[in-house]
Amino acid sequence: MPTVNTYQTFNNLLYYFQSVVIVSRLPFINLFSKVCGVVAPEYFDNGVASIEAAFHDIDRWPSPVPGETINLPLLGTIIQVSSVKNLAY
Repeated sequence: MPTVNTYQTFNNLLYYFQSVVIVSRLPFINLFSKVCGVVAPEYFDNGVASIEAAFHDIDRWPSPVPGETINLPLLGTIIQVSSVKNLAY
């Protein structure tokens, strides 16, 4: 998950933007959006250790099973995901 830092000015004010980006070949856009919503604030508050902890959590996630709902632990929260019956990826 690389981060992007950008500075922009507007009316002589300096704004600072930060981003966390997930790059994947998998089409789980809603899941990745939720993951970013959990990981990004932790990363911006606590640094690289948060990314390492997230990787550790994600590494232990089970493979998706078509038609089942699974609970995915991530940095002390649970993301509940329902997969479709026909997974084609």
